[in-house]
Amino acid sequence: MVDNPADADLIAALSIGTVRFDPVGGWIADRGILQFQEAKTGTMVAVVRANKQAITPTVNRIVSNMISEIEELY
Repeated sequence: MVDNPADADLIAALSIGTVRFDPVGGWIADRGILQFQEAKTGTMVAVVRANKQAITPTVNRIVSNMISEIEELY
């Protein structure tokens, strides 16, 4: 992490769609996407999506799924 974005090599953008509270499940969301771009050129380096699930996942599950996807890449 850097204080000045101009000093970064990569920029990560996290998007979690339609977060809402479910009385049974807690905080749930429809999707999660994490995009990595080269800071200087803006070139997209990687896109990580949370795995689809039959039941709408919690926000925690979406983030965990994206971490698992990143770990598989590296």
